[in-house]
Amino acid sequence: MHASIMIDGTQVMISDVPPERGLELTSGNNIASVIQAKSDAEIEPLYHALSSDGKIVAPLEATFWAKKMSLLITNSVFNGSLTYQLKLK
Repeated sequence: MHASIMIDGTQVMISDVPPERGLELTSGNNIASVIQAKSDAEIEPLYHALSSDGKIVAPLEATFWAKKMSLLITNSVFNGSLTYQLKLK
């Protein structure tokens, strides 16, 4: 992770994707983002908005580390994941 910012109370983490990952540099694939939602009510509309014009790599579903998680690549500029984290004790 190279940057972590709060946007309207939601954590957004951003990292570059180095050429060693084997990707040809094009707009949208050189930066990976993680948006950490705070609730189902926040993650569901984000997922539907971002997945409507791109590729769903992993659908929005529960994992052992998150209540919900998805990997997306959009036709615009989003390459990354959405997460709704489990509360750690």
